[in-house]
Amino acid sequence: MDVNGDGKMEKAEYVNKTAERIGMVTNSDEKKDKLNLYLLQIWDTWWQTIMNENNLESVSVDDFLSKKAETKTKVLDKFHLEIENGWHLTFFEVVDANEDNSLDKDEFDNFLKIFRAQSFPEIFYEIDTNNNGAISKGEMLINGLLWVVSNSLKGGHLYGKITDSSP
Repeated sequence: MDVNGDGKMEKAEYVNKTAERIGMVTNSDEKKDKLNLYLLQIWDTWWQTIMNENNLESVSVDDFLSKKAETKTKVLDKFHLEIENGWHLTFFEVVDANEDNSLDKDEFDNFLKIFRAQSFPEIFYEIDTNNNGAISKGEMLINGLLWVVSNSLKGGHLYGKITDSSP
């Protein structure tokens, strides 16, 4: 989500640029506008209550990962879990082009395009835990929450292929 390549994500990149990519991926100005408002709300809520104790104007991957343990304890309250669930469900609905309450491989690839993540077939099949060829809302939520609350990378591939750089 670091659009300008400076190693940090700023509010404008998260909100405006993500909404623009949603518009391009879905070919829908309506979805773009809806998500722009939603992302602004999420940034202000999540950013201010979880990540921004030091009044930072942007966050780097290192900042985020260095605070993962601390962040994890904060997001386990009901308020922040609702934010996480809402976030995953909202993006699920945006890329579910045929509105069948599941994501096929192409729709999931569109999800990854929003986050500028490379698609790997194994990621789709890792998330499709019942092996029916589609990702359900439940599978999306479970993988999203695993990434938020686990001490491992379990669920982290929801956003593309990542690796653990810790020793």
